[in-house]
Amino acid sequence: MPAAPSYMNPPHDMVNAAACAPTVRLQCVQCRTTVNPQNGGYACRECEAEYSLRHGVPSFLTTDQFWQIASAQHIEDFLASVQEVGWDAAVSQVPPNLKEYWFSKLRADFRAILPERHFGAVLDLGCGAGAVTGALAASCGEIWGIDACLHSLRILQARALNTGLTNLHVAHATATSLPFADGQFDLIIMNGVLERVGYAGTYRFVQDSQKKALAEAFRCLRPGGYLYIGIENRFGANYLLGAQDEHTGLRWVNVLPRALANIYSKLVRRKEFTAFTHSYLGLRGMLQQAGFQPPSFWSPLPSYREIRMLEPLMDDGVNLVEAIAKSVPHRVPVAFVRLSRFVPTTVWRHLSPHFAVIAKKAATRP
Repeated sequence: MPAAPSYMNPPHDMVNAAACAPTVRLQCVQCRTTVNPQNGGYACRECEAEYSLRHGVPSFLTTDQFWQIASAQHIEDFLASVQEVGWDAAVSQVPPNLKEYWFSKLRADFRAILPERHFGAVLDLGCGAGAVTGALAASCGEIWGIDACLHSLRILQARALNTGLTNLHVAHATATSLPFADGQFDLIIMNGVLERVGYAGTYRFVQDSQKKALAEAFRCLRPGGYLYIGIENRFGANYLLGAQDEHTGLRWVNVLPRALANIYSKLVRRKEFTAFTHSYLGLRGMLQQAGFQPPSFWSPLPSYREIRMLEPLMDDGVNLVEAIAKSVPHRVPVAFVRLSRFVPTTVWRHLSPHFAVIAKKAATRP
């Protein structure tokens, strides 16, 4: 096997041996025992389960879910290009829309509302190609990217190897069965992920999968740790006015009762409706049911994927129409702003198009 090109290995003075060795412990997803490196993979001494390295990524799944806006072949071509010409040259050849989706630091601008500026250990659930993971790597001691799509993880792993992000690690797993011991992380991120958990079909009912994912996040957080969620609002004003759902392309599907939404999706798309978003009260209730303290909500404008403003939705609330008009005045008619003043500000928290949510695990049990 030919030696890797020199640019695949950061210069020696860039590599901190301590940073390369993760402190977070990988765990068997079957019996919850710490796994150990063995025969080019990982093995559990307790139940004898074995987990392979797939393209150098620890894999705790027997199947692979492909979730990407680029084709598998496109990703293979990109990874081959990295091998041939190096990271920077390969990235420069990526189409602009794909480059933004994979690498834009703007997707991590929710950090403005994080309660701390530096975290010891961070977990990015459903990390994709790692736009958020890569952006946060410099502000944490150790960061892990988890995804059920192996192709996405290979992009992120190549980025870590070629840009000196020695504190960044990846694992192939699902949000409903995390391969980590209890209390390992200071911050867990679910940015545009909770609504997609049901895609994998881990449980018969979508909300059971989502509740399990929240329970797993709670388990893996240390006492006093935080969970961040970026997600669309099921009853956002945009959907009530007929905007298309970003996940299905259907109008009104979010606001319909789940059973009717499923029939609608089957008739039009020939697929079940699994992209469950939630209302302000619904999401708050799910988080508290999972064990979190009452969460804090913000309205990320124009969306949680591209944040220009973050308006708090707690306390007395905020007039979101006026807030949007300040951000993009040419898009909001003056008459609409005037009419919006007749709506109590406490109502707007229920109509925000998207939510940015911070939930805390209590420092000690009562």
